[in-house]
Amino acid sequence: MTPTRRALVLLIVAVTGVLGFVMLVRHFGRFDFRREARRIHKITTPAGGEVADLSDPQREAFSIEVSWTVKTQLEWKDYTAFLKQEVPREYRVFSEDDRHIQFMRILGTDTLFLSVERLSDGPPLRARLNFSGHAS
Repeated sequence: MTPTRRALVLLIVAVTGVLGFVMLVRHFGRFDFRREARRIHKITTPAGGEVADLSDPQREAFSIEVSWTVKTQLEWKDYTAFLKQEVPREYRVFSEDDRHIQFMRILGTDTLFLSVERLSDGPPLRARLNFSGHAS
């Protein structure tokens, strides 16, 4: 390969990489993560429940997350049933066991996760929730 052709190939690869990164940032930027986090926060707190330890959104290069603790008089099985009813249908149960439940939503090239971990058996039940978005 000639030096000119090699330089052209490298330039094309560099431009393609930069454009791909810009499109990824623009796509993820169009989704209002904070609004979705507020919506998820509201619907995961049952009537009479309390919220504590609400974190500010934490950004990384290709992800963002927020977490909080819910305290409720519901038992774990009732709380997970409540979540399955209240969490929007775009979110699918990704995994579940006797201490965790995780929901996932694919949004274009991004993935949103809602992870719930049982912290105490209660009453009151305490659960730690983590809502995160990951750009692909």
